[in-house]
Amino acid sequence: MAAYVPSILQPLIHIINRGNTPKTLLENTAITIGRMGLVCPSIVAPHLQQFVRPWCTNLRNIRDNDEKGVDRVPGESSRCQADQAGARQLVVSYSKARYRKS
Repeated sequence: MAAYVPSILQPLIHIINRGNTPKTLLENTAITIGRMGLVCPSIVAPHLQQFVRPWCTNLRNIRDNDEKGVDRVPGESSRCQADQAGARQLVVSYSKARYRKS
């Protein structure tokens, strides 16, 4: 999968950052980026600052269930280890998203 991540990631970053995108597309894009981060953190990590805010915002509205299989934190934890600078922004954005959901 690592060979395909760079060519897939850039369009996903574009989708998650643009306005007037359907909610379901944003949710699925956020989930896909999270799964790619879980499998290939060293490839996704350098791009973390490009998508972390909208990623957190879109994931906070998704209910955890078997259908989506949302596994947010493990992928992001792996990415944080690979991108220390991006990790600071992730912690702030993720915390805001998580506490708004509660």
